[in-house]
Amino acid sequence: MCYRSLLCGLHPSRIKSSTTVFLLLFCSLGPLYAVNCLSHIHTQLGPDCTLEVTPSMVLSDPTIDPADVVIEVSYGSGIVINDGVLRMQHIGRDIKVKITCIASDCDGGVCWTKIDLSADIPPVFGPALDTAVYCYDSLLLADPADGSYPFSRRLLASCANSSGPHFVADWIEVRDCGVDADTAKIIYREWYAESKLGTRVVAFDTIAVLRLPAIEVALHCPSSDTSYCDAPEEPFGPYLLVENPPGSGLCDTFYLLSMEAEQVSNGLKCGLNWKVETHDFDTDCGSMTAYDVEIVQNCFSSNTACAADAPPEVTIIGGQRQHATCSFWHMVLDTLGPEVHCVPGKDTLMQGDTVITIISSGSHDCLADLFLPSAVVTDLCNAPKYVKAKVDSTETVVYLPAGGDLWQPESSVA
Repeated sequence: MCYRSLLCGLHPSRIKSSTTVFLLLFCSLGPLYAVNCLSHIHTQLGPDCTLEVTPSMVLSDPTIDPADVVIEVSYGSGIVINDGVLRMQHIGRDIKVKITCIASDCDGGVCWTKIDLSADIPPVFGPALDTAVYCYDSLLLADPADGSYPFSRRLLASCANSSGPHFVADWIEVRDCGVDADTAKIIYREWYAESKLGTRVVAFDTIAVLRLPAIEVALHCPSSDTSYCDAPEEPFGPYLLVENPPGSGLCDTFYLLSMEAEQVSNGLKCGLNWKVETHDFDTDCGSMTAYDVEIVQNCFSSNTACAADAPPEVTIIGGQRQHATCSFWHMVLDTLGPEVHCVPGKDTLMQGDTVITIISSGSHDCLADLFLPSAVVTDLCNAPKYVKAKVDSTETVVYLPAGGDLWQPESSVA
C-alpha cells in the first residue's frame, strides 16, 4: 500500500505554473514471501510404520516457520487425515497435502503437493557396537555366523517383516607393533538386513583388539596345581592378570592352558605365543603331570597390568620381545570309586536293582554250576584295572575285560 503527499501544504488553486511541486510516495515494504510446495514427494513409512507430514517435508523453503502455515493432509476423494500422520492403510492411496500461509506478510498463501508412499519399509539397525577388548574376550571367541551368537547387531522394532540381522564378514585392519603397540587390529564387523521387498541395509560394528600387557609384570606361574576329577573342570597353570578395562582397577585372570587360550593361540594372536610340553606319571590315587610352558611375547601394550604374585623370571630379548618359561606340577586326585552294574542274562530276573540268577541242578546229583552275570564297570577318573566278585564271602571270581565298559566272569562257581 502506497501513500502520496504534497509538500508545503499548498492548495492546488494557489499553485502557479512556475511553482515546483514534490510528490512523495510512502510504501510499506515488509518481508513479503510466497509459499511454494515441492511438486511431488516420494517417501516411505518409518520403523514404526508411521510418517508425520510436516511443513519442512513439503515446502521448497524448509526454513519457513511452521507457525506461519496450516497443513492439511488428505487422501482419496478428500478424506482428511486429522493428525497428519500416514500409516499402512495409506500405502497406494492418492495422498494430497495443502499448505496455507496464515502470516500477515505472506503473499500467495496456498500451495499443493502429492505424496507417493512406498510400500517398502527398510529395516533400521540399532546403535552400533564400538568397543575395545582384549584378544581373549568372548566377543571375539564366539562365532558371529552362529544363530546363537549373543552380540548380534539389533534391529529396531518394526511392523515390517524384515529379515535379519545377518552376519556378512569381518574386515580386519592389522596394526603394526612399531606404529601402534596397544592395538593388535581393528575389526569392522558387517551385518545386513533385508526388507520384505528386498531392500538391503548394511551396518558395521567396530571392535579394537588390544594387545596384552608385558608378561614380565602380568604373568604368574604356580609351582603346582591340584584338581579333583569329580569336580567341574577348572583352569590351572600359568596365567596373566590383566586390568580390564584399562585404568578401571578391575582384573581379569587369563589362563594360558584354558580352552579360551587355545582359541586365542590358534587364530586370535595378539603378540603372545606359547608351547606346552607334558610328562605323565601314575600315582596310587590319581595322576600327576609335569608341565613346561614356554612363552614368547613379540609385542606388548602399555596398558597397566594387575600386580602378579612372584612372577617368573623373564628374559628381555630385543626390547619388544620377551621370553619366559613356566614349569609346574599338576595333580588330579581320584576321590570316587568305580560304579558297577550287573547285566541281566537269559536266566536272570530283575528285582529292583538286584539281578536274580536262576540255575537248574542236575537230575542225578543235584549239583549245578553258577555263572555270575556280566558287569558294566565305569570310573569317572581312571580306567578300571581289576574287577572281582565274592560268593558267600569265601570264593572269589575274577572278571576279565570284554570290550568297552563290559567285564565277564573268568569262571563259574561250582
